[in-house]
Amino acid sequence: MRPITKALLGLVAVVGIVQSLAVMALTWPVTAVRAWLLLYWQPLHWVLFGLAAFVGLAFLIMLLAAVLTRSTTTNLVLANDRGDLSVSKQAVENAVAKSVAATHPVKGVAVAATMHKSAVKKAEIDAYSLEPTDLKAQAEAIKQTAHDKLEQMLGVPVKQIKVHLHPGAAASGKTARVL
Repeated sequence: MRPITKALLGLVAVVGIVQSLAVMALTWPVTAVRAWLLLYWQPLHWVLFGLAAFVGLAFLIMLLAAVLTRSTTTNLVLANDRGDLSVSKQAVENAVAKSVAATHPVKGVAVAATMHKSAVKKAEIDAYSLEPTDLKAQAEAIKQTAHDKLEQMLGVPVKQIKVHLHPGAAASGKTARVL
């Protein structure tokens, strides 16, 4: 989750928590409303209180999600003794796509990477195989090639690589070619 998204989600959650507390504080101790509720429909105040508690709990969960999830970024920062190097998400994706296309009999390679500040969290590779036999072994080989390329090129840990390999006959004619 990006920092601006986390900040906006946190702001909405704080507003929602304050709102639900205000609704509970205003509806529960008011004696005139309470007397009316006891005369006409006694379960209504419990329903209102339960709904306000539910809304408050939902916003509390949103606040925890905003605070506790790690931020994703479009630039990977590699620090060494000579300074920091920033590598864009597009550069990482293109390098992996070119490496996979050059090493394996595939076409239409598309890579989508999710990165944190100093690590690649996830890379999803989508490709069409030119050899429709044993797609599982080809997918494992592509996964290993992508892992090796990311580790060699960046020197940072890669948490997860998913490969979606399709038979070559399913590829459309307008698929971009990676050289």
